[in-house]
This record gives sequence, C-alpha cells and structure tokens, in this order.
Amino acid sequence: MKPIDFEEAKAKKEGNYTPKRLAGDLLKAIEDGKIEKLCYVIKSKEGVLEVGWSEMWTTEAIGYLEVGKQYIMDDM
Repeated sequence: MKPIDFEEAKAKKEGNYTPKRLAGDLLKAIEDGKIEKLCYVIKSKEGVLEVGWSEMWTTEAIGYLEVGKQYIMDDM
C-alpha cells in the first residue's frame, strides 16, 4: 500500500500546486519525452533564490524566463 501524504492531498483538494506536485508532474513530462529544455527559479527555505537551466545558450534561458514572467503578469 502506498503511503498517503496528507499535506499534499489537502493542498491538491484545495487547488494548491505544491513544489512536490510540480516537481512530480515535471519529472513525468521529462520521462515521457515532452520536455526539450528547462529553466527554473526556486526559493529555498532559507530564503535563497537559485536559477538554473538545461543545455542552452544563456540568452535563450533569459528569453524563456522573460516569457514566463509575462505569462505570470498576464495572469494577475
């Protein structure tokens, strides 16, 4: 029997998208061959921001992050 993560189940029920759920969905998409390139920004529990990207030009990663920024702003 698979253990139940009650915090994750509660978040999903409430429509919240946790880092664990996001990472799981992303890993599945990578394993399914749906992801060609990836860039990310995370904030650690210590408040430190980290940025990373897969194999691509730095300017390409910057462009993807700008597009992501615009998506977020459009959704506000």
